[in-house]
Amino acid sequence: LAEQAQRQLEKGGKFEDLNQVSRPTELIRGYSSLYSQARIDALDALDNITEMSDADDLKSKLLFSVVVLAFRYAQNQARDIRNKMKQILQLSDDKSSIVLEETIEKYLRTTIQKYDVGKIIFV
Repeated sequence: LAEQAQRQLEKGGKFEDLNQVSRPTELIRGYSSLYSQARIDALDALDNITEMSDADDLKSKLLFSVVVLAFRYAQNQARDIRNKMKQILQLSDDKSSIVLEETIEKYLRTTIQKYDVGKIIFV
């Protein structure tokens, strides 16, 4: 069972690796903090714009749109990294390429904290 759980984890499955900083519960905690504190700070900043002071619904929609767009941009960046790796390594659909691709996916998941997300913040 332990080996099966490890294989499932390596493929991005439902099990959590408690040794990783980027495990799902940590991500949930981070988003919760973002929603509870950063959202309030952003709404306060939007209140300082005279035209937006009475548009609570618009402010909420605007903030939600920013989160969605940031998420999509991050997804696109991750996809671009994967595609560049495949192109550089000239991966095909044979078994050894699939194993290498899974290894790369595991590496990307376990080193997520090393990536500079500064571009995402300013986009």
